[in-house]
Amino acid sequence: MAQLIVVNANVRYKVSRKETLATLRSVLRNERSYYRWVSVVFINDKKSRQLNRMYLAHDYPTDVLAFRLDRGALLEGEVYVNLDRARVQANKYGVPFRNEVARLVIHGLLHLLGYRDTTAPSRLKMRKKEEKYLQGVSKRTEHARKNH
Repeated sequence: MAQLIVVNANVRYKVSRKETLATLRSVLRNERSYYRWVSVVFINDKKSRQLNRMYLAHDYPTDVLAFRLDRGALLEGEVYVNLDRARVQANKYGVPFRNEVARLVIHGLLHLLGYRDTTAPSRLKMRKKEEKYLQGVSKRTEHARKNH
């Protein structure tokens, strides 16, 4: 049975589980990806630094980490989104916090799906995908506001 799991382990910020699930479903559907399970865990700087150091040998917090756990036909993976970094980046870029969180969720999920951002062309391709999926998030948010 396919599962999408969202856990907020960051007590400082609230994030909509419903919005996160809708974003995950939208990207997975549009990418025609079949999954066994995908989890998104919202964390803080301390946990991000710990995971980044443990798995990537980088001794600093990062905004998003993605771990593909199985190379089978069905996707299995974890995305860790650092809400402390999301807050800082939202302020820096002048975007709503919820949009920056959605961008990081999308970015991590795209990594699970095999997209890379290690070269300029691959970064550009990934950024275009992020923007496409972020527009869907904005439309859903607008629609929800109008119907309340």
